[in-house]
Amino acid sequence: MTIKATTKEQGRRSGRLQAAGRTLATRLLVDAWFGAGAPMTIQQDIAALRIRIGEVQAACDAWRVAGPKEKYLEAYFLIEALTLQLDECLKHLPDELATS
Repeated sequence: MTIKATTKEQGRRSGRLQAAGRTLATRLLVDAWFGAGAPMTIQQDIAALRIRIGEVQAACDAWRVAGPKEKYLEAYFLIEALTLQLDECLKHLPDELATS
């Protein structure tokens, strides 16, 4: 017996898969830039955070326009958390690297 998922359930599942795909895509992109399998350096962390912030910003904009308020707020606060992480990483860089 096959049970069809409702549109709302399909949407939630699709959203989780898309988010997982973006996270994987971010990791693959950083791996391609800096080499796969090696521990991430602070510069790689910064690059990954900047990519992730861009992805989440796009999602936040989309949720603000057409989605439920909870999803928008979730994305907004994720941007805030990622920005704090980025600031912490930038504090640990030598001065000459932080400006580039």
